Amino acid sequence: MTELTLAARFALLSLNAQDSLHMTVAKRMALRCTAAAAVCEVQLDRGFPLDSAFLTAPGDPSLSLYQQAALEALDPQPADTAIDLLARTAHLHDKALAAVERAVTDLLKGRNLLDEVQSLLACDMDFDVQNMDLLEYRAEREAYHSIAEALHTEILTDDQMDDENVLFFFLLRESGCIHDLFSEGEMPTVHVQMQKASAFSPLAKVLFPLEIHKNMEKKIKEFLVGKKNMSTADCGVGLNFLFPVFQRNQSVFIDVEKLYESNEDFLAHVLERLKNHEVEVLRTGKVPLLRIDNVLYEAVPSAVPVGGVGLRVPVYGARLRLYPMFQ
Repeated sequence: MTELTLAARFALLSLNAQDSLHMTVAKRMALRCTAAAAVCEVQLDRGFPLDSAFLTAPGDPSLSLYQQAALEALDPQPADTAIDLLARTAHLHDKALAAVERAVTDLLKGRNLLDEVQSLLACDMDFDVQNMDLLEYRAEREAYHSIAEALHTEILTDDQMDDENVLFFFLLRESGCIHDLFSEGEMPTVHVQMQKASAFSPLAKVLFPLEIHKNMEKKIKEFLVGKKNMSTADCGVGLNFLFPVFQRNQSVFIDVEKLYESNEDFLAHVLERLKNHEVEVLRTGKVPLLRIDNVLYEAVPSAVPVGGVGLRVPVYGARLRLYPMFQ
């Protein structure tokens, strides 16, 4: 994937499993960071540090389409530094973000690295899909895992992160996608690595103090990351309905129509319901582990009561619970 630019690789990671039709909070955060990545790669490829003047005009013919879309939205002025433009990405409106999205996804689709598939939400018994199109982006599996695994390993083990990993770390942090690559147990090591980079990397020193997310969006994303841990409790299931469509796949309930007779029977019913998705069984047993469109889920046997007061009956199925990508 060395032929892909920084922004294209970040978009491939951050847009996977995102709603492709609606501008959700999570996708806004990903696209703001994609625009920020475009600014960084333009400035650094020309040999200028981020805290120096940004001298590239949006109409420069050497720019890619997504770089042009980002710079047109950010409207660089003669006195602006690249850091000024990065800070401005926090205020990009949905129309500008949609232009960046179209340009970068067209690039990835053109290289057969991204497509659109039925959203996992369409399998959720609790979600009413009538009169609503539900599609999401799916990254090409090998490319997605190659980028994710390399980043996971390098950020955790590098004694001194190079500039590209510093940039990726910043983008993962600001988009909230850092939780997709690192488990809760790995986060202390991640923080140590950030402190090392802050002490030794000139790029990190100017980049890490910057925040380009909107506070409310970050709080919602962080809450929803935590919400998956509550998904088996009644209160956790109820919380799904407090937020927009974009994060219902944190806790999806798939009904399997009848009480499963064995672990194999349960898994077979779950796989049948997921036949429109790319699924790999990583673990069998009472709680199977599945890779669904590049995202790992445990299929937890569950029963949900339905019906009115006095007439409630259990519906048997699987609660898909997010699982760390790396262990």
